[in-house]
Amino acid sequence: MTSRLSFRKATVSDIPGIKKILDEAREAQRQQGFTQWEEGYPSKGVIAADIESGRGYLLEEGTEIAAYSAIGFSDREYERLENIWNHHGPYGVIHRTGIADRYRGRHVSAILFDFCEKVIRDNGAGAVRIDTGTNNRVMLHILSKRGYINHGVQNFIWGERIALEKTFT
Repeated sequence: MTSRLSFRKATVSDIPGIKKILDEAREAQRQQGFTQWEEGYPSKGVIAADIESGRGYLLEEGTEIAAYSAIGFSDREYERLENIWNHHGPYGVIHRTGIADRYRGRHVSAILFDFCEKVIRDNGAGAVRIDTGTNNRVMLHILSKRGYINHGVQNFIWGERIALEKTFT
């Protein structure tokens, strides 16, 4: 399967498929016993804004969307917490990551993060930052295995989250 996965920027025509995957991800959170994304988040408007700004990326198998992530290169909330980070130069941010139900448990997250981190490195960033819910054990496990450093629970405008960072240098 992994040889057939490709990564590309999302387009407006992908919004319904992306919305479906992110809805499935929100439901998977509920099934794991926690709420990180409130009902309706991420909305079609948030996804459209990701795409319009060039931040939305898809992992696909053929024409089927396997996963989605938004990649940015700044975040006011992360900058507000500048004293917690190890890297103080250019960085990338990964937000709104979701894997389609059909692809869960098939190690697609590793492939998705490989692609996301490559985009960030290729754009000159020396680190990647991400946050996740305090009870999102699956994501915390994935990020720990990938070498992300846990900077503890932080109060973001979107709520209490664990802040993590991976440096490339």
